[in-house]
Amino acid sequence: MRVTGNWARARAVPLRAVPRVAANLIGRRWHALTAPRAPRPLSDADFLHALRPLGDSGDADRSSRVTHRASRSTLDARLASVVEHFRGPDRPRLFHSSAEIVEASHPGARQRLIARAANVLAHRFDLLGSGPIDLGVPIEWRRDFKSGHAWALAHHTRLTLVDLRAGFDVKVAWELSRFHHGVALAQAWAATGSALYADEFAAQVKSWLAQNPPEFGPNWANAMEAAIRAANWLTAYDILAAAPSLSPEFHIAILKSLLSHGRYIASHLESGWPGSNHYLADLCGLVWLGALLPEFRESQRWLHIGLSGLVGELRHQVYDDGADYEASAGYHCLVTEMALWSVIVCRLRGVSIPPFILARLEKMLDVIAGLLKPDGTLPAFGDLDSGRWLALESDTDRLPSGQDPQGLLALGAVLFEHDDWAVAAGDRWEAAFWVKGLEATKEGGGGAVEQGGKGARGGASRVTRHSTPITSVTFPNAGWYVMRHGDRYLAFEAGDNGSDGWGLHAHNDALSFELAVGERGFLVDPGSYLYTGDFRARNAFRATAAHNTLIVDGAEINRIPELDMFRLGNDAKVNVIRWATDGARDFVEAEHTGFLRLGVRQRRQIHFDKRQGFWLVRDLIFEAAATRGRSSARADDRDARGGEHSIDIYFHFAPLPIVADGLAVRTACGSGVNLLILPLRKKWLTLSQHPGWVSPRYGVRVSAPVVRYSARAALPVEFAFALWPFEGEIVPDEVRTLTEPALRAITDSK
Repeated sequence: MRVTGNWARARAVPLRAVPRVAANLIGRRWHALTAPRAPRPLSDADFLHALRPLGDSGDADRSSRVTHRASRSTLDARLASVVEHFRGPDRPRLFHSSAEIVEASHPGARQRLIARAANVLAHRFDLLGSGPIDLGVPIEWRRDFKSGHAWALAHHTRLTLVDLRAGFDVKVAWELSRFHHGVALAQAWAATGSALYADEFAAQVKSWLAQNPPEFGPNWANAMEAAIRAANWLTAYDILAAAPSLSPEFHIAILKSLLSHGRYIASHLESGWPGSNHYLADLCGLVWLGALLPEFRESQRWLHIGLSGLVGELRHQVYDDGADYEASAGYHCLVTEMALWSVIVCRLRGVSIPPFILARLEKMLDVIAGLLKPDGTLPAFGDLDSGRWLALESDTDRLPSGQDPQGLLALGAVLFEHDDWAVAAGDRWEAAFWVKGLEATKEGGGGAVEQGGKGARGGASRVTRHSTPITSVTFPNAGWYVMRHGDRYLAFEAGDNGSDGWGLHAHNDALSFELAVGERGFLVDPGSYLYTGDFRARNAFRATAAHNTLIVDGAEINRIPELDMFRLGNDAKVNVIRWATDGARDFVEAEHTGFLRLGVRQRRQIHFDKRQGFWLVRDLIFEAAATRGRSSARADDRDARGGEHSIDIYFHFAPLPIVADGLAVRTACGSGVNLLILPLRKKWLTLSQHPGWVSPRYGVRVSAPVVRYSARAALPVEFAFALWPFEGEIVPDEVRTLTEPALRAITDSK
């Protein structure tokens, strides 16, 4: 089985990628062969040797360096001067704000931070769907506390990180060891001045270091984890460095480990094929370490590797329209967050940023603004693991996905002076205030403090060079099309398999969509739930049937290798035939080749009537030869009729009550807007309902209804549905009368 799986993976690698794959495999093999049998602690002399003489901005001559023959008293004196330098008031700080400014702009932030920190003090964590769990003393950093599995203290190359049959999840240990909670402790210290928080941070870091010496244990299994951990340690240490209760020994211990982190990342770059967010995280980690620790002699090398690598990888991994190529809105958000924070750190430390990075980042933020749903979240296209680079907001646990796209727009509004992003950011300005303080109100925040602490809701205080309403928009390279008017929203997925066709974080969601009215989502992408912790659930959530799309003969759009968690067969090529938008309507038409191996081609058309606020979804299924040379077709053109096929059309609802009336289905919310799904071309159709799942964030799933329309028919065949938002009562026959003219117009168009 393993040989067969490896052969299938090898066959899926394109020839152009073979050198990169081979180089990566050789590098990993070399690391395994040369891995030490026991940890190699960094000596004081080696640490001091890695530092420039304090106050020196360049390489020092050999006579100024500490040698291994230096006396203990000399070493101690040098170490004391290092501590004095790093905790001193003259060293530049990352954050120019204060907790008082954040509280003034976001009332309640202080209490939320104290409440979060109280849980951390109690070693109580709720990560990746675990629910609140007390981890005890000491914390077991190498343990998946959801399953109970623990990894030995061995070199990471000798560990079994994943066992699909065993059901443990290394991401749990990784998430805890990313130390986002360490930043919360630092923020609580900034808000209160209490030594409890500084001392707890120091104690947890020292505990982690004792259980995770460099390269040993699962938390050193990839450079991405080291990079995110380093960024969070750097952030917390930046805030806490002046805390009086932190011992000199702790200062040296964390600085030694940060040096080890930088060296590890630089020598273990995840540069294989296909390139992924892991490699981008590695590069951003080096940028952070290089920019924030210029005292190390290697800092300029880290910066060079990081910034030059980012230019190349952002060019490769981010399309010209600004969308990440992994076919995932969640990973686009993570990649944007990593790049944005890296640019901010460079700006704050006076590091020159290549213009290409700035230009590409601006487009990446445009994608977030364009995809943003009325409730401030992103559509769940592709994978979502709730990953973060840095979470400064005090209410992270309340964010539906764990990510904060509006907070990124607030930071972007300050950085690039985009007032449309400032409006879209709503009241998610807390991170911006930690970084820029009152300057955030001057540089795009829109007078957040003057508005009674309600954030930037209401827009910017002046018009800058960017001030356009966010309406219907398309990102054609990614295949993301957004129909938006007033409080109506539909996002359509018409992209190919992600990551150069490998499907790394893609799902079988071609021609699927999400639909919302105001802050109420109706038709949703169910999300991801888990990765290696439950491979069957993983495959079910990325399957075609888990999306608002169509299945022919029970086949997957892209074949799913059962035990290959981050690959999809590259079967479905998507072609967008038409996209049109104006003040009265939006229209998109696309087809894919995922069922071509069955001799079948599917096409979907979506029409959005902005005046009446409804959508029409029309599906056309043909024998493959019947579509050649035709931009549109009618189901009553029977010249190409072939054999019968089973067809299933799925609609996945958010966790809402639904009611069926014949073939019509509507939500039954007691107040506010509801949605009616009404079949308009209903010959052969039958209706069934069953419970499904929606996963708003990694490790969490809630029950939600699924509606399936099924038919068995000869081809070509057509199905059409009206999606009609309404308040109060609804009469399906009246909706049919109102929508039939629009459907006829679509059907008659060529």
